[in-house]
Amino acid sequence: MYEKMIAVTNRNLIRESNENEKINAGTDWSEAYIKQLAYVASLHPKAMVLREKDLTEEKYEELAKAVIRLCEKEGTTLILHRFPEVVKHLGYDKLHLPLEMQNLCDGLSQWQVLLQNA
Repeated sequence: MYEKMIAVTNRNLIRESNENEKINAGTDWSEAYIKQLAYVASLHPKAMVLREKDLTEEKYEELAKAVIRLCEKEGTTLILHRFPEVVKHLGYDKLHLPLEMQNLCDGLSQWQVLLQNA
């Protein structure tokens, strides 16, 4: 049913049942958010874009590690967003970039790079 859809994440849309629901001290996402991502991955969309563009590169990498595991478990394609160095560091090969970042595509031919005109 969802195999032709691409899910795009936005953790700011997740309602928290409890203000203290953070996974670990220092994270910028909640347990409810991770559960929602797991649920979406279990629906087997064509892909999921981890598009949390307000996170720092370090926080994004931390989140990406967890979401990569979720998606691999479900067999769902994950596309990382905006941070080529995170993709490289994690040994991943799928990246979505806004069009204004197209200059970063030089030398990324080994990856699947998607460009978006925002």
